[in-house]
Amino acid sequence: MKQNLRIKYLLEKLTNKSLHKNELEELKEALKNEELLEDILEESFNNQDQVHYLDKNNLKKSVWEAIEKRIESKQNQVKIITYNYKWIAALFIIALGVSFFFQKNNSSSLVEIANNDILPKTIQMPDGSKITLRENSRISYHEKFATNRNLTLTGEAFFEVKRDSLYPFSVKADEVTTRVLGTSFTVKTNDSITKISVNTGLVSVQNSSKKEFLRPDELAIFNRKHNTFYKGKTKAVAHNLWAMEQVSFKEITLLELSEVFKTLYEKEIIFSNEDLKAKKLYAFYIKRNESLEKLIDRINYINEVELKNYNNDIRITAKL
Repeated sequence: MKQNLRIKYLLEKLTNKSLHKNELEELKEALKNEELLEDILEESFNNQDQVHYLDKNNLKKSVWEAIEKRIESKQNQVKIITYNYKWIAALFIIALGVSFFFQKNNSSSLVEIANNDILPKTIQMPDGSKITLRENSRISYHEKFATNRNLTLTGEAFFEVKRDSLYPFSVKADEVTTRVLGTSFTVKTNDSITKISVNTGLVSVQNSSKKEFLRPDELAIFNRKHNTFYKGKTKAVAHNLWAMEQVSFKEITLLELSEVFKTLYEKEIIFSNEDLKAKKLYAFYIKRNESLEKLIDRINYINEVELKNYNNDIRITAKL
């Protein structure tokens, strides 16, 4: 059974043109085992509805033609499968699933996950990555996600992506695509903007007209309404506080702290003096479920500024 799964895995890598040289040799050796082939073929025919109305001999021929197209680019490299192995390879491809070759665009069923709760929802993806969905957010992706790591996001999510150099991980949020190999970052999209902030690793973000690379503690904001793009520095963790119980900062400026108020309380900060933006808080912690009033009281008690909460914003002034 384990050998069957290994062979199917190698054939799937062959179809995706990602098979390494040593794996090619392993596959060639496995193709010589006719008893194993018949076992896999029988299993495949029992599991595939399509073969009940397809002539099996013609099916082998059609599937092999599909294989040949997929290995054209390797003609000048190691020869993957000799002529004598063609029919055997066809059996293996059938074992992967006839529909893999004959359905339009190699499509698989879409999986959709939504978070309609107040609390964040954690999702463990098939490739080992982890996604935390904020309330009123959703993702959709193909069920064969391990080899097609593309998903669509509506709302906001924090991504912790397992590295895979063969299959980049991409998130489409409206017209903006974020692509990584393995890293952690937050994507937020609404009616007017798409915002990406990076916690670890290197991230590529692009739309139809612009492409940028982001590093840790950098963010990009695409504003659809004004057709503008902004890239700058930030405290990335401030953008995904909603996904954590508590975060501690060795130091944080009041300007960086203003992002916390936007993230957790949807409040804008108004500074009475531009110089106040650079003032810092040290050894400061923030709890996700802390009330706005309590957070303001803590800041006012330990710092030389005063925060006042108004209906639509929070205003910061220097203490006299």
